[in-house]
Amino acid sequence: MKIRQALNNIHTIHYLENSPKVVETAASEFADIICKSVSSFTEEEGILNIAIATPDRLKELGIDLLNNQYTEYIYFQIQENGSGWLIASHSYYLFAFINHLLISLIDKDVSPYTNGKVIKPAFKWQRVSYDFFLTQEGRIQRDLNRESYIRELARQGFTHTEVNGLAYPMSLETGPKGETYPMFYTYCPALDQFVYSELNKGLYPSYYLSANRHYLKENARLAIKYGLTPGLLCFEPRSVPERFFDKYPMLRGARIDHPFRSFKPRYNMTITHPKVREHYAEMIQKLMEEVPELGYITIWTNDSGAGFEHTKSLYVGRNGGAYLIREWKDDEEIARLAGENALRFFYTLRDAGREINPDFRVITRLESFYGEHNTVWKGLENGVDAEAASLIVKGWDMPYTHPRYPDIKAINAGTVYQNRFDEEEKTFITNLENKESRAHFYFAAGPNAMFAPLMGIPYPTLTYQRLKLMHNNGVNYLAHNGGTFPPELVPYNVNHKVVQSFQFNPELNIEELVEEMAYK
Repeated sequence: MKIRQALNNIHTIHYLENSPKVVETAASEFADIICKSVSSFTEEEGILNIAIATPDRLKELGIDLLNNQYTEYIYFQIQENGSGWLIASHSYYLFAFINHLLISLIDKDVSPYTNGKVIKPAFKWQRVSYDFFLTQEGRIQRDLNRESYIRELARQGFTHTEVNGLAYPMSLETGPKGETYPMFYTYCPALDQFVYSELNKGLYPSYYLSANRHYLKENARLAIKYGLTPGLLCFEPRSVPERFFDKYPMLRGARIDHPFRSFKPRYNMTITHPKVREHYAEMIQKLMEEVPELGYITIWTNDSGAGFEHTKSLYVGRNGGAYLIREWKDDEEIARLAGENALRFFYTLRDAGREINPDFRVITRLESFYGEHNTVWKGLENGVDAEAASLIVKGWDMPYTHPRYPDIKAINAGTVYQNRFDEEEKTFITNLENKESRAHFYFAAGPNAMFAPLMGIPYPTLTYQRLKLMHNNGVNYLAHNGGTFPPELVPYNVNHKVVQSFQFNPELNIEELVEEMAYK
């Protein structure tokens, strides 16, 4: 018997009333083959039970996942009469597996699943990093259907997505006539574009903050509906309007603008001062009181109006407020102090976030800290993670060359052109894991980095090879550069079909999958 026939024998789907929202959403995917949903578990014939459950909870239900050796899993059992269980360890695996089941597994033999089968996802996280359409430049396109887009993310196997986009085409940043620099503030918007603290109250009008916050909250609501963990991607510490320093001149931090692109200097607050760190802690907590499900914040810096004091990569050179550096310090001492200052900022955000969500994490790119790399690396710890194309270099250098043109090192990070994985990378991954930190590796098969602005260019075999390379080398956390494509624009997203299939079957035969996609 095929799985399709067994599913046709389902007459009811059950889930607990207090289940995460995605359980109800996933149940609706069976709308064509079930009659209703109720709110209690049972083992009657024709009943499929869906749940998000820990191994301990499963034992209570009489299901033992091989002595609880799994922490990330899908458990699927289906009898020929339609009764069974579909249980995910985390909300963000469920919706993708439902679609995998209904599309890829439905014509498989049911016998491997009648006694229950544990499916271990290939990657623990598949997080969007810089979501082109939802929160960045593409968000202003005509007729963008955010729910359709977020549903597509969940269907394809994404687990986490950023939600902080501006409600307006442009931010309220201003500049001299003819200056293009304000455009650099339209993406990766900072925390102060959504909430205020007692320190900066009134700096931005309430209608502006309210509209941006509403946009963020709606994105988060949709993410939660489909099981995704919402998070933030911010350029920080970002500059603030000069009138702030008219009131607080001693809180001026670093000059962070690019002199060739700006007509006037921009400065951020000095995060060395405890009052400013309190300001950031208050903002992150205010935002999480609105959306307590926020699971992480990713910090990008040294571009688009942001930078850390006295770091080497600042465009105008090491500079900052008066509290961190005294005169006559050598470069090594300045680098150490600047790195420690950045770490204090990360710890502040992590600790403030964890008062509301104990699993909250801070993720940062390492490239901009090439002058402070050693200090920042040593300070990565529980809940403070690194995001990179490679862990074995400092700064923007790439240790990998183009597969066809070995003299070219400027390959796009995380794309299919990055088709090697040095053994030393594993040592750095282990180093972070031993500190309860994580390494997030870039993966690019979406609307950013590869073929932009063209959409939906298929390269399934190269996509598979990149996924296989990382999976075989122990990468657990992917940072998908750019997100995915709206299904209305790319209805046949071949590359991300490979991503979805690989997530639940890393041993798949790519030639068979391509043939299957071609015929369907």
